[in-house]
Amino acid sequence: MTKRLLYAAITVIGLVFVGILLGPYLRSLKFENPTLISATATTYDCADGHCVGFIISSVDNSDLSQYIGKTIYPYSSEKDKDTLQEQWAHLAQKTGTGVCIKGYLHKYPVNTMRLFQSGYGGYRIDMVDYKEGPCGT
Repeated sequence: MTKRLLYAAITVIGLVFVGILLGPYLRSLKFENPTLISATATTYDCADGHCVGFIISSVDNSDLSQYIGKTIYPYSSEKDKDTLQEQWAHLAQKTGTGVCIKGYLHKYPVNTMRLFQSGYGGYRIDMVDYKEGPCGT
């Protein structure tokens, strides 16, 4: 009985350890080519209060059509999150405001293999550029 209990404990610890190591790696994987995404602004609860995210309405790559209707959370290495949130704050005030975002979409949602604080779902996108209004104009 004690060997089974010990084996079970080691198995659980091993699985948790694999999850801790594998989760961040999977969440960091991105598609190789930039994607052009049409999206509408939405708000969600975050640590800072209400943040602005976007719901995908269309993508330029038909292989990524399964992402339509999903929420994305853009980030940029050139601008900090607070600056981006301030730029987008007015978008959340208007219903149905569209934006065109170009960037590298992550392959896995933000809550993939999170053991704690599984979060709100959705995908991150490493934003290269964005503009207000529909794509292609």
